[in-house]
Amino acid sequence: MKQDSTLALQKENDAKDNACIDVTDADTAPSEAALGALLADADADEPAADAEGRVRRLAERLAQLDAANVAGMLAAASEGGGRGERLAVRLDAALGAAAALATRRTRAARALRAAGAADPDADGDPHRTHADAAARRLLRHLRDLLDWLDAPPLRDLDALGELSLASEEGRARALAVAAALRAALRRAEREPAARRLAAVRERLRRLARARDQLAAALARHLNNALVHLGNEAQAGSGRPAAPRRHHAELLPYAPFMRWLKDMDSRAFDGLGKLYTGTWARVYEREVRAASDAARADLAQAPPDRVDAIFDGVLGLVETICDAEQEFCTQFFHLDVDVKVSGRSLQLLKFILKLI
Repeated sequence: MKQDSTLALQKENDAKDNACIDVTDADTAPSEAALGALLADADADEPAADAEGRVRRLAERLAQLDAANVAGMLAAASEGGGRGERLAVRLDAALGAAAALATRRTRAARALRAAGAADPDADGDPHRTHADAAARRLLRHLRDLLDWLDAPPLRDLDALGELSLASEEGRARALAVAAALRAALRRAEREPAARRLAAVRERLRRLARARDQLAAALARHLNNALVHLGNEAQAGSGRPAAPRRHHAELLPYAPFMRWLKDMDSRAFDGLGKLYTGTWARVYEREVRAASDAARADLAQAPPDRVDAIFDGVLGLVETICDAEQEFCTQFFHLDVDVKVSGRSLQLLKFILKLI
């Protein structure tokens, strides 16, 4: 009679929890399908003839999660095409399914103890609890790896070449990708053990290629912008206190310069040298024109106006120095660390020569 009540209670619990989630879809790899099969409730339609065997089978399926093909799942995520996002959904479902299996096993064991049957946890198997915990740790670790290597901004790396850095929307997208790439590659330096997985190494190589591609695109765009603005300024130089239009045009790219400084110092140095050379010529012509005009004024000016003429030239130089110091500090991030102090002097060297 006790056995009948036990079976009835087990059927009632099965009816409540008959939603053990299938984490597979039609286009998953065989290894992922195998993981889904481990989580599927294969015995849901079978008569519960043996409650203890039922509990044991649930525990065995939960333990087999620890033998899932982790590398295959990560490799599928690194292929792109939205597979990483689908894998993330399946991992969340797997965590829920593992918790559901553990809950059902606990209820079944409680029903057996209430009916006076043998406690399934007292059968001498010390690995059952450890297997349950290991399976859950495995799924959490997989989710952590996916969040690290396949963050949302990194799920469409093939579209990097289509980003338009000239538009505000394109710059926002590029900056999100740049930040995610930096975070992922920096974490790889702190976790060398994770590189033992071949799929992790392959994904990191893909991220490194994306970093190089993005750095090249940024350097090319900023190089063109500097050349264009420099040509415009040289064509209109010679006018005292000309508007510093290039400051407003270039400041939106300051976050990208910070990223280049971290991820591609060679490109960062090249852009600094280009800016130095271009605007040295612009300011040299501007100050020379102001000096020539002052010299002509001095030849005809009375002695009481000499100081005013010199003050006008020195005021122009002071305005240039102040504006460039503020801009270079923001654009080239010269106040980030002491390593850039030498570069800061190079950027302003041409101004010091004019004073």
